[in-house]
This record gives sequence, C-alpha cells and structure tokens, in this order.
Amino acid sequence: VGLIGSLADCGSPSTTVTQIINNTAEARALANECPVFWGDIAIGPDSSGDIILDGLTNLTGSITPSVAYPNFTGTQITTIQSQSLLQIGGSLNIFTAPLLQSVSFPKVQNVAGQIFIGDSPKLTEIDLSSIQDCGDWLRIFHTPLLTRLKIPPDATGSSGGIGITNTSLVAIDSFISSPGGVYFGTNPLSRLTLQMTETIMTRSNNMSLDGVGTLTVFDNPSTINISLPYLTATGGDISLPNCSELSIPALNMVNGSFWMTNASFQSLLAPNLGFINGTLNITGSFTG
Repeated sequence: VGLIGSLADCGSPSTTVTQIINNTAEARALANECPVFWGDIAIGPDSSGDIILDGLTNLTGSITPSVAYPNFTGTQITTIQSQSLLQIGGSLNIFTAPLLQSVSFPKVQNVAGQIFIGDSPKLTEIDLSSIQDCGDWLRIFHTPLLTRLKIPPDATGSSGGIGITNTSLVAIDSFISSPGGVYFGTNPLSRLTLQMTETIMTRSNNMSLDGVGTLTVFDNPSTINISLPYLTATGGDISLPNCSELSIPALNMVNGSFWMTNASFQSLLAPNLGFINGTLNITGSFTG
C-alpha cells in the first residue's frame, strides 16, 4: 500500500493507495478526479470542516481515521458525506469526532467490512438509507444526540453482531438478520422492531457483547414495545426490560436464559416456545 502524493492517482486493481484527507478542498478534489478509488480514504488528525465526496461512486477500501481506535487523537470535521457513493469495499470507521453532526451516505448499498461510528457527542444523523448489507460488524456508540438512524427495514444485519448504545433514538425498525446477536443500551427506545429469524453463537469479541448470539436491551429508561415477528431461535440469552408489549409468535428456542423485568402489559403469548436452555425470569404486572 502506498501513499499517493497527487490526487490524480486513484490507484488500480494491482496497486491500492491511501489518501489522507484534511479538509473540504482535498475531499472534493479526490472525489472529482476518482469516481473509483482503489484503496483507503484516511481522515487525518488535523482534518476539519465538511468532508464531501460527491462524485466518488466506488471505494474498494475503507473510510477510516489514520490511526486505529482508541489511539486516534481526534478530528474537527463537521460532516462527512457522499451523494454518489454506492459501494464501500472495506469499513466505514468514524470516531473521536467532537464536532461531527452528520454522517450521510444515502446511496451506499453495501459495506463489506465493519460500520463503527462513535465518540461523536454532537452527531445527530446517520443516513444509510439505501444500505442492504451492513457488513461484518455494526457498532454505534457514544452519540448522545443521535436521533435519526436511517437504515431500511430489509437491510441485512451484521454477521458479527449489532450494538447500538448511548444515543437518543426512540425507535429502531431494521435488520432481517444478525447471526452474531444484537444489543441496545442506554437509548430511550419506545419501539424496537427486528425482522431477523435467528441469532447464532458465533465468536466472542472482547470489545463488546457481539458474537454471543444474545438479544439484549439494557439501561432503557422508557417502556418499550418490542416486535420480533420472525424470530425462531437465539444462540444466547434474551434480556428485555421495561416491556409494554412483546410479540414473539415464532420463537421456538432460547439457547440461554430469558429475562424480562418490570414488564407492564396485559399478557404474553409465546405459542411455539418449546425450549429455554437456562433461567426463565419474568417479573412485572400483567392484567390480562
């Protein structure tokens, strides 16, 4: 991998390159000159302003800081966006960005690697409204002002798991699969609708709960309506506090414990649930 000295060097199938972007002008120049970029676009520690990549259609590598998490010292960019980008062959990594307000890639259909967005206290919107494949790991964290997460309901979740924590999201309605499991914590969710059919014990990940096949909600201050219409099995625990409604018509097996605390709905119907490989603990008030 080389470092390009001229923005006219877009790389090639045989020679991938890395371009460090520091400002709006550099981002526009790269996108205008390279509709296909063979390599990585790196966000520099001295970067600032709006990073606009309109004109770029295919990126074979990643959009990522120049130093890996958690050692990146930070960036002063305010937005990062492309109205034209369709494919990301690597990862979408954006973190340690104290001024960042928007991450907008509305036409991106696939991210092959991970989506890792966090440590951005002013971020209010993530727009991935055309994405179909969320890659091998999806993690959104420490974005306490995030109120808009645009991911379509039929998007395929990540094989390594989905974790969304410390946001201001009140609803999540996405993901037709996530074999590695899902967890949502410290979000004021009032509605959670997942289209997935199962979570599978895959691999451990020492940075998070991913990869253990769980379906977990924690530290959710609001009562929450949860709909899992197609879920048949989990590879690990289910933990769902503060439920005001729960729909699990297809659930057959929980390969772990099933915890519901402070439930507050009329009744619970689980017509196909035949096996729980652990503890069943349901507490709360039922009036039906």
